[in-house]
Amino acid sequence: SPWPFHMMARQLGSDLFDEDGNLIIDRPENAKVLEFMQDLVYKHKIGNIVGHYEEPTFHDAMNKGTYASLLPMPSWHMSRFTQFEPELAGDIVVRPIPAWSEGGPRSAMGGGTMTSITEGAKNIDIAKGFLAYAKMTTQAGIDIWTKLNFDPIVVSAYDAPELSEPLPYFGNEVVLNVIKEIQSEIQPLHLTDLYPRANDILQSEVIFETIEQNVDPAVSLQKAAEKIKSGN
Repeated sequence: SPWPFHMMARQLGSDLFDEDGNLIIDRPENAKVLEFMQDLVYKHKIGNIVGHYEEPTFHDAMNKGTYASLLPMPSWHMSRFTQFEPELAGDIVVRPIPAWSEGGPRSAMGGGTMTSITEGAKNIDIAKGFLAYAKMTTQAGIDIWTKLNFDPIVVSAYDAPELSEPLPYFGNEVVLNVIKEIQSEIQPLHLTDLYPRANDILQSEVIFETIEQNVDPAVSLQKAAEKIKSGN
């Protein structure tokens, strides 16, 4: 999965594109992240390579206590714990991402699914109204947290008592307090029309080569940059 890479790269002010839309996949910061991930596997031997975080074998391993922690994941991954890893109830806690250096950001931005309305919708205004109701009301924010374990996008929802309830599964802690603490440290995601292609190459080629085959990150990233720019 590319999520840990994205989140750690954004902590360093990098990722795939900058705020002006320039391709920056081959920046040294990205190589630094991949080298860190490689070291967990090959140098320190405390990291395992898993096919995908949605695979049954991964959930089985988590339930058995094979892994002590995950690399950074978006908040929606909380729902995967409660749904697929019930045996870990009470033993999992949510924490900020460790900063790369003292005073550095302890959060980023992770996700990929976007709620949208297509131009083919029969009544765009009705669709917009429904999405506003489902995403932007206070009650929607409460439901998004209590039912989906996503952090709400509506500020007014954060004061609702339902969001201040301790979660027994997650160490009986008020998890939203952790999210509130680092909200100002969330790092941006810069999108362009090339982002889907670049992300696909990152996942299918760069992550595969560097993490599974131990290829030099700088070499893999440079090759990816050339491929994206050429359009091949």
